[in-house]
Amino acid sequence: RQPLARYGGADGAVETFGAVLTDCETDGNMLGRMLCLISMGCALVYRGDAAAARDAGRAAMAAGAELDVVLELSAMTVMAMAAVADGDATAAREIGGKV
Repeated sequence: RQPLARYGGADGAVETFGAVLTDCETDGNMLGRMLCLISMGCALVYRGDAAAARDAGRAAMAAGAELDVVLELSAMTVMAMAAVADGDATAAREIGGKV
């Protein structure tokens, strides 16, 4: 079973999370925004777009930092996944060690 099948694959998931992200930003829902950015980052990794996943991860970390350090560190997992997608095991281990 495909991990993102219920969204129509990675492209559909990125589109869905983008729409939800817009709603969260409009509503001022920082926690929802951070969680959506994490989910979008994961979908971007599945889609093979590591650079966009890193951008989503950085934005998720910034949103998490405004809420709690634990949430910021949770958001950092997207950065580790993007490093794996880029084939950079060293960076993935380094990031993973911080989480």
